[in-house]
Amino acid sequence: MHPVFRALHVSDMQREQIQNIGRNQAARLNDLYRTLASAKTALAALTRNGQFHDTQAKPHTDRLGAAMAEIALVRARSESEVIALLTPQQRQRLDQLRRQGTLDPATSIE
Repeated sequence: MHPVFRALHVSDMQREQIQNIGRNQAARLNDLYRTLASAKTALAALTRNGQFHDTQAKPHTDRLGAAMAEIALVRARSESEVIALLTPQQRQRLDQLRRQGTLDPATSIE
C-alpha cells in the first residue's frame, strides 16, 4: 500500500477497498505492460538492421502509443476510485501533502 495512506489514517475497510482496486487493475496493467514491452522489442529490432522503414515501424508505434494511453487511463480511473473512498478530511489532507511537497502533485496514489 502507498505510504501516503498511513499519513491519511485510512480505516481497515478503506484499506481493503483500496487493495481491491489495486488487485482489479493489476491484471489489466500486466497485460498492457507486456504489450508495451513487445512493441518496444519489435521496434528496437527494426532499428538494428540498418534499414528502418516507417511503414514497418508504424504498427509497433501504434501499439506502443495505444498501450501507453490505456495504462494512463487505467491508472487515472483507479486513482479516482481511491480518492472517492476518502473522507472529505482525508482528501483535504492529501491536497495539503501535495501542496507541502510531501507528495508530488503528479504522483499517482493508486
